Amino acid sequence: MLVRDHVQVPMRDGVRLSARIWLPDDASSTPVPAVLEYIPYRKGDATAARDGVTHPALAAAGYAGVRLDARGTGDSEGVMLGEYLQQELDDGVDAIAWLAEQRWCSGAVAMIGKSWGGFNGLQIAALRPPALRAVISICSTDDRFRDDIHMIGGCVYAAAALSWASTMFAYNARPPDPATSGESWRATWLTRLEAHRPWGHEWLTHQTRDAFWQHGSVCEDYDAIACPVYMVGGLVDPYRGAPFRLLAGAPGRTRALLGPWAHTYPHQGAPGPAIDFLGLCVRLLDLELKGIGTGLADEPALRAFMPEPLAAGPAPAVRTGRWVGEERWPPDREPLVLSITADGLRATAGPPVALSHDGSLEHGQGCPTYLPWGVPADEASDQQGEDGRCLTFDSEPLADRVEILGEARVRITRSTACTGGQLVVRLCDVQPGGHSRLIAYGVLDLHEATREVEVPLLATAHAFAAGNRIRVAVAGSYWPLVWPSPRGIAVNVVVGGSAHLALPTRPADGTTDLAPLDEPPTSAPSAVEQVEPAFVRRRAIRDAGSHELRNEVDASNFGTIRLGDGLTYRELGADRFSIREGDPGSAMASSRWQIELERGSWKVRIETTSTMATDAGGFVLDDEITVTEGGEQVLARSFRSRVPQRGTQL
Repeated sequence: MLVRDHVQVPMRDGVRLSARIWLPDDASSTPVPAVLEYIPYRKGDATAARDGVTHPALAAAGYAGVRLDARGTGDSEGVMLGEYLQQELDDGVDAIAWLAEQRWCSGAVAMIGKSWGGFNGLQIAALRPPALRAVISICSTDDRFRDDIHMIGGCVYAAAALSWASTMFAYNARPPDPATSGESWRATWLTRLEAHRPWGHEWLTHQTRDAFWQHGSVCEDYDAIACPVYMVGGLVDPYRGAPFRLLAGAPGRTRALLGPWAHTYPHQGAPGPAIDFLGLCVRLLDLELKGIGTGLADEPALRAFMPEPLAAGPAPAVRTGRWVGEERWPPDREPLVLSITADGLRATAGPPVALSHDGSLEHGQGCPTYLPWGVPADEASDQQGEDGRCLTFDSEPLADRVEILGEARVRITRSTACTGGQLVVRLCDVQPGGHSRLIAYGVLDLHEATREVEVPLLATAHAFAAGNRIRVAVAGSYWPLVWPSPRGIAVNVVVGGSAHLALPTRPADGTTDLAPLDEPPTSAPSAVEQVEPAFVRRRAIRDAGSHELRNEVDASNFGTIRLGDGLTYRELGADRFSIREGDPGSAMASSRWQIELERGSWKVRIETTSTMATDAGGFVLDDEITVTEGGEQVLARSFRSRVPQRGTQL
């Protein structure tokens, strides 16, 4: 194949974006379709190893693999001012038009991407660029307010929003590569730094579903998407509900795959088993871009991994299970409805009973990480301790195995004593010995909720073994995953009556089982040396004297890598959370990032510190950034904002 680096792609306003393109060696004589991945994560260093697997495989299958740095990132010109802004989407439309006009391109283009690239693939598809024939969207969402990294159920994602804002605060300060961009690199970099701002301050000014979040949420109008979409999710990824919603909202144009994975590409999937995902993609692309083969027509609309029940203890690195199929979504099946009564989960409703619980800010210490990468630190702990900190409702031991696929929902009534706050619901699988495993959770802000509320839980696929119990746990906080409400953490609900759990059950008789998927082929050795691995480490600390709860997360999304041209890239992040039991106003979160780029005598270092706390007026945010080149300071700047917290005015 041919590899073309730093191909400059012109935008309508004259700004040029930088692409790396992998071409079949005969593309000059036989034009091929192009497959575009369009993200801000730097093709020249951070994602080089991953790109070196995905795009060569596409080129080997007769496609042009195109990796484009977004405006203001990597070796592209311009500045990046936020997520999924109209400028970014317009640039994507321009890039697709440019690709379609190249002599080596057949005129047909598809988009592929995970996370950011999955988001903007859907968003650009809704703009209907003429040459775009298909979108493959992995670990993304159709609804930026409902389940993106900033908010959940109208509540601020404490463990994710600040960390993500701080991550991008550091990432957006990275310079172009002088070896690629030439003498203009410094001027481009200084222009970026002049416009550099932390995004989290703006995010917090939008704590309701307003136009800010509606922009880029394709659920606002599924019919705007005309091309076929392949939605791909993982059972431990936070965006796993989107494939179900796209299947329901855009039937006939959507196919979906849901595997056991975290926030990863399925051919690199963890937890395993990983699959030959790129082989599935090529089947889809062959039909939609070349008009050959049957694509995925012999697959049901949804293929999902149904894990086998796990024993007590940590989950294994490779899950045991089977693949099942659904011809349409939602299926023509009624959910299993269990009434929530004072005696537990029962087949029939009980009399209305008001229940209350003072709540505990320690509830949440056993939560999973928000954005998992498939490592043990991602997992929720045994939930027995968590269950003891809230109201719980158990079923009788199950007579038979029960399988669920989709989104469970809990309907419950607020008692007259409830003055607002949050409602947190966890669904757990309880073994005869008492081990409680988290299956899904949901959160709802009660600030403006009606008396009878419904809490949707994260979608899942799970098999409850015969003899186990189904447990619903209800609490008023979930720190450090969710920022606590200023209205308090007590739970006041009425069970019995219409209160119930609705489970999306499916047949467990094997009638919809599918053949296993192939394992991924062995990749060629990477030209990128992984000097230090990417990692995630989490710790939870309880100070018995001060009643302070501290949570620590150390992580590196890409570790330390060394490129073939001698460039070394390293990064390290550290998130810290603290709160005092009984005092929601004491919540504090901080995030620090260090990034270094080095080649010979050229060395750039970026350090950022971000903090978030609350006072009587709401959120207080502070961000600082220091950038040096060769030990000389290039930038030092700080930012402070005060943003009212929803519900502050009681």
